[in-house]
Amino acid sequence: MIHLVRLVTIHPLFVHFTIGAMPILLLTYAMAAWLRSEPWTFAADVTAGVSAMLTLFTLAFGLVSNAYVGWPGGLGFWRHLHMSLGVATTFLIVVLAVSRLAMRQRGQLVAGYAAFGLAVLVAIAAGAAGWVGGEILTYTAGMAVEGAGEGSLSPLPAGTHQPTDLMDAMGQARADWGAATSDLARMVVQHPTDANFADIARRAARLQQAAAWIAANGARTLPRPDALVGEQGKPAATSPPSPGAPAQSFDRPAIRPVREGAQSAPDADESGTAQTRARRLQKMAKILQQRARALRDAAERKDIVEVARQTGAISEECAECHKDLRWRSPSPS
Repeated sequence: MIHLVRLVTIHPLFVHFTIGAMPILLLTYAMAAWLRSEPWTFAADVTAGVSAMLTLFTLAFGLVSNAYVGWPGGLGFWRHLHMSLGVATTFLIVVLAVSRLAMRQRGQLVAGYAAFGLAVLVAIAAGAAGWVGGEILTYTAGMAVEGAGEGSLSPLPAGTHQPTDLMDAMGQARADWGAATSDLARMVVQHPTDANFADIARRAARLQQAAAWIAANGARTLPRPDALVGEQGKPAATSPPSPGAPAQSFDRPAIRPVREGAQSAPDADESGTAQTRARRLQKMAKILQQRARALRDAAERKDIVEVARQTGAISEECAECHKDLRWRSPSPS
């Protein structure tokens, strides 16, 4: 079902009123100060008053979007910067409108350069907030854009800051993985370019860094790191087919029967030792490092087939890790 209006999209509707009023605000106050004109001042004051009221709605629905949009890791800085600039814009334009109204009531019907200077500050804050919200959060990151969920990848502007916890590191990894996947899709559909290969190589290098941090520090914030993978009655791993065994059908996979009430055995590593969640995370992160390095090498060689192969391998490793540690997480004791 298609929703005509989503609550989180009302904010950008009002943003256009605020941004659109800025040229009029600057022009009218500039002419009022330069010509010492009452008509120009009246036009400027009306613009400031109407803009202030509309900007209050812009801020209100902006706070709604900030609360209800699903924010992935890696966007915390831009999220708070955008909100801070929005609050600053609203505060400044309300101050301008209220101060001019008070001056008019005292008989000061001509605005001077002080009002024009405050209008300039309002325009700068509004322009900065609009750029972060439009360029970074919407066009680049795809926040609140339903098309991103229908096949149009919107890579995040991944930062290079040191991750604070596992989810922050995963957010950075997701950003670079998404950007590399998007670049690959563009090259396959259109044409490979040196710039695309260079971007994939850069993203792969940052993905290596995120994977290295996860391998070294990820288990510190992993829920129940000492719990065994596959415990608490999770599906048991099936044994590989014996040589000469007939291929299994995709629609009727063979499942090893488990006695009713019995718990399946925890997953084990190559030595047969049961793996903890921390050990599995470390192992998967090291594999991710290797895959990212292979992707970087393929991109530097401009080998699009190998880039596609390694991008798929990275996606496979991420899905395998999430299957074991997120979707098969042990039940609380």
